[in-house]
Amino acid sequence: MFTKVLIFGLFLSIPIWGLNGFRFWTAAHVFIFILLPYLFEGKKKRLVWCLIIPFVIHYSFLIALFPLLIYLIFGNKVKLYYIFFIITLFISAINLSQFNNLIETYAPQSFADRSASYRLETKVKTLRTEGQFGADQVWYVKYAGFGIRYSLAAFLLAFYWTFRKSIHSNKELLKLLSFTLLFYGFANILSSIPSGYRFLKVADVLTLSFLILHLQNNKINRDLYYLANITTPLFLLFIIVGLRASWYSLSVMTIIGNPITAIFTFGENISLNDIIKGL
Repeated sequence: MFTKVLIFGLFLSIPIWGLNGFRFWTAAHVFIFILLPYLFEGKKKRLVWCLIIPFVIHYSFLIALFPLLIYLIFGNKVKLYYIFFIITLFISAINLSQFNNLIETYAPQSFADRSASYRLETKVKTLRTEGQFGADQVWYVKYAGFGIRYSLAAFLLAFYWTFRKSIHSNKELLKLLSFTLLFYGFANILSSIPSGYRFLKVADVLTLSFLILHLQNNKINRDLYYLANITTPLFLLFIIVGLRASWYSLSVMTIIGNPITAIFTFGENISLNDIIKGL
């Protein structure tokens, strides 16, 4: 049952109706689609496509190449990545001045120019004051995002502590866990700058993929069983809010549409949210 909840959560982490930031979310899907076969099946040739993503789909994935490069150099240093992940959980914000200097000194000029608007101090101050959801966002949207994030963090912490000795016997899961901890740590750091929090979504998908693969092929132990019972309501809240958010982007034609009906309804589609509110 809990595995099914996680699968729903995986589906809703970067949903198809997330039309805002289309290029970024497309790049995220492609990045994950390339990365998982490499981590779990050792398909190294696919990594070439990771180098193409920043230049063809979305430039911000140059940042995602940094943790990937670290992983390729150091390999499965799961204990080191675990410590790094824990440290980043307590980092509330990065030093913007140092971050900007780093980008402007070492990043390609095109990347520095295109990312300049995201690194403005006024935007960063607003994000850190109001949060990524904004000051006026309803409570259940905020708690849905926080709930799944802290739940996944708790599972990563508990999983490593419980299976730190036996995880080395499963090379595929070891690789996936190692990179997930490393990437999630970088995502935690980037979450304090505008649009940087979007990398947390990528980290969520990696974490959920790891948990689903583990739970499908192994018996859940007592500690994880208790944690699953505690976090299930938070995952369900995330799923409900995610499905509710789809109403803003989906219309009746999304469900029953076809080339013929599209001729008569072109430009007149109404979101499911407006239809339901009008009932």
